[in-house]
Amino acid sequence: MLLPALGLAETREIEFATASFPPFRQISGQTLSGADYEIVTAVLSRMGYQYTIKLFPLQRALKMAAAAQGPVGFFTFTKNPERERQFVFSAPISTVRDVFFKRSADLIGWNSYADLQRYTIGVSEGYNYAPDFMRALQQNQFKVMQAAGDTPENEQLRRLQRGLIDLAICEVSVCSALIARNRTEFGKLDYIDKSVGSSRTFHLGVSRNYPQAQAFIKAFDKELAQFAAEGKRREIFRRYGMAVSLD
Repeated sequence: MLLPALGLAETREIEFATASFPPFRQISGQTLSGADYEIVTAVLSRMGYQYTIKLFPLQRALKMAAAAQGPVGFFTFTKNPERERQFVFSAPISTVRDVFFKRSADLIGWNSYADLQRYTIGVSEGYNYAPDFMRALQQNQFKVMQAAGDTPENEQLRRLQRGLIDLAICEVSVCSALIARNRTEFGKLDYIDKSVGSSRTFHLGVSRNYPQAQAFIKAFDKELAQFAAEGKRREIFRRYGMAVSLD
């Protein structure tokens, strides 16, 4: 494990895990990019760190980061009670908004989860949806089909296109970007412009098993605030075409 010594002048090194979630975090060939990736790595550089970012499937990445065995943390993800027991969270990096994607020809609308009982909904395994939707899942209020693996959102859209599911819950920027990149395959899909739960915040988290977690997050948040105040975070969101409710 790479152990930075906060407050010292020598070169500091740190390692984080992440998972593919374009346009927040994405990979092309061997190159990592994405809005959250650019924000986090820019802040780390401003703090004087040499960083290593390793890409894993989501559940493996979270498990490794929580143990602080290699990666000392993960970015970016939403909070829930279990994660807050495992990680110290940064200030918000970005925001996420979940919606239901559908086939364009299907006239589907909804006001409450009761309206969805006759549909099969695609969900991503291990994803932390809004609390009220998570409760509805736990109470088996509708039929679901889980997608797993490195890119469950892609699999959800494929199932939707093939008629295996009726709706796919997905972060609006993520599945919109996937559709835009794969018009031939996904050109007949769109989404219902109604949020599933409230907009939530994405964070960097450092394992509570990492001795300097609190000090690191305090320093990270200070530099992140300055980065945002300079308008640099907003510019990154603009370049990726993301509607994020942060300055």
